[in-house]
Amino acid sequence: MAHAVIPPSSRRPSRPRQRLEMFVPLVAHDLKGPLRRLERLALEAQDRTGPDDGRLGNLVSQARRARCLVDDLLTWCRLSEDREEREDREAIALEPFITAIWEETPKPAGFRLALDCRVDELFANPAALGIVLRNLLENAILHHDRLDGVVAVRVWRVRQRLKLRIRDDGPGMRPAEAAAMAAVLADPEGAPAQARLGLRLVAEALHHLDGRARVRLPLRGRGTIVEISLPASS
Repeated sequence: MAHAVIPPSSRRPSRPRQRLEMFVPLVAHDLKGPLRRLERLALEAQDRTGPDDGRLGNLVSQARRARCLVDDLLTWCRLSEDREEREDREAIALEPFITAIWEETPKPAGFRLALDCRVDELFANPAALGIVLRNLLENAILHHDRLDGVVAVRVWRVRQRLKLRIRDDGPGMRPAEAAAMAAVLADPEGAPAQARLGLRLVAEALHHLDGRARVRLPLRGRGTIVEISLPASS
């Protein structure tokens, strides 16, 4: 079983990383406008040709994914400016919040969300929680091998922790791939250069939320399971 646990810590960014963080928001801001225009042009072209044009549909999906990634980068920059403060928390109605993230995530028309939310509300930073959900849902969709997949999200409470499990019915991962994903979530700074930026952002957002993550493969059936543990109240 691939396993990654991210405990609350006091890690500080290195000097090279601090310098890099100065430029990330500048680059991301410069990219936002062109990416929004690209997404809008792709949507206008799709409106003219109809939804059956697979190439345009893929372009719309990729443009939206790039735009969301840049938005997440900017959010991460804001979170990283003050890692110790927790004054940015608010009450989040979980079921509509998760549903809204799913609706805005690029995906084939046949994909379906199976949501089992047994907790009404979480007091947390909504931007950080959005980064976690958006990137993990997108990861489940991106690595699926069908156009009509199902992503199951279950939310429940165990004592003082909120559990959030995301399971897809895709082809799953090899144990080495699951271990690599777990390693990025556990230590984004030590991850190899080719590791996906989205997973790095998930790890940073979880750190801000005092969260932990676990990656595992189901004993039976297809898919991958990612389980998030967050403080249920504070």
